[in-house]
Amino acid sequence: MPRKEYDFGIRMDAEDLFVVSRLTYKEISERLNVPVVTLKRWGKAGEWKQLKEDHLLKKRSLKQNLALLREKLINNAVDQESPDTNDIYAALKIIREEREFEQTDEPVKVREIDRPKVFLEDMEFIVRTLQEIDPEGLKILSRNFDRIIAKFKEAHAQTA
Repeated sequence: MPRKEYDFGIRMDAEDLFVVSRLTYKEISERLNVPVVTLKRWGKAGEWKQLKEDHLLKKRSLKQNLALLREKLINNAVDQESPDTNDIYAALKIIREEREFEQTDEPVKVREIDRPKVFLEDMEFIVRTLQEIDPEGLKILSRNFDRIIAKFKEAHAQTA
């Protein structure tokens, strides 16, 4: 009897459930309606156990790096006569992320970035800054604006 063919997406979902969510083959089987023996075959072929170990090491390393960064930001904020509010905000954001990170074993969701929106916000900031400190620089920016936009579109097309 020929083996049942499964969609590639199901196989990737099974791998994510095993590696990231740390479910057992039996739990994955119940969720995805795929036989345990098939999952074990996929796991062996895809070296899921090694991927899980690597994922856990990366997760541990990320937690350590976040803790070091948090400590550095807090020290920067505390050691200055007038603390940088950006350092304080960043430290608090990291603390919040660490708490969320510890509370879930779900796969990390990649946040979509609206690159054009971010670009426009950055350009507005640059324009306001140039108005204040270098009006001649603003004129240069204005003359080259079309070339800057073309370069941005080119770079954005490569990352998309």
